[in-house]
Amino acid sequence: MIKVPVLKMEHVSAGYGERIVIKDISLELESSELLGIVGPNGSGKTTLFRTVTGLIKPRSGRIYLKGRDIMHVTRRAIAMDVSAIPQLQNIVFPYSVEDFIMMGRFVQRGRSGAQGKTDYDLLEHVIDLFDLASLRYQRISSISGGELQRAILAQALIKEPEMMLLDEPTSHLDIKHQSSIMGIIRDLVDKRDVACIMILHDLNLAGQYCDRIALLKDGSIFRIGSPDEVIREEYIRDVYGTEVLVRQGPFGSRPYVFLVPGAFRED
Repeated sequence: MIKVPVLKMEHVSAGYGERIVIKDISLELESSELLGIVGPNGSGKTTLFRTVTGLIKPRSGRIYLKGRDIMHVTRRAIAMDVSAIPQLQNIVFPYSVEDFIMMGRFVQRGRSGAQGKTDYDLLEHVIDLFDLASLRYQRISSISGGELQRAILAQALIKEPEMMLLDEPTSHLDIKHQSSIMGIIRDLVDKRDVACIMILHDLNLAGQYCDRIALLKDGSIFRIGSPDEVIREEYIRDVYGTEVLVRQGPFGSRPYVFLVPGAFRED
């Protein structure tokens, strides 16, 4: 039996107005795989995210979700399988954190569907997982950026998605919660067969946690492969225009990037 990728992009180009931002993007994502998208500002990471989620229509090429062309799939059908988390935005709705998280179950049971034991069990699970118990009755509009990021991730996970699309999930988080969130996402991929695409600025987080990395430059995939294949000094220098050292990380064999301060760069 032929295994169908959870996500497949074939020669996709997209942009805004007359401007093409991402160009001829082709990639596949399997279940139980974490794909990191990295690249400098303006390289097309967020446009790629918006195109995969259907917010932007491709100018050319095709995107398939579990073998179905997303242009012929309803938004609700996509939402049943996919949790997409864009970059953090302010939320002004007067919901409690608990109610905000539970909104993630709407797509599974409908807005008028009664909440059942499964919903509440999942609620308790994600509140515990994302360390939100002390915040559950506070207004979502009153909590900090890092706390909001965790609540948004909890809302995405309570839906029990088959695929997650995350745009900078560790932004606004302190190092404790960065480590916690990345560990949770890694466990979801490994233990629940979730497929995940994650946009990251931090090359070391990408190198430590991702199975594969796509390095974007000027809207195209410059390199894609394992962390060892992508995180190399010559590639980082070419794409980011800065000097780095890449060495084996202190934990395991994953590559680790060190920025070279200006005073130590060779002329």
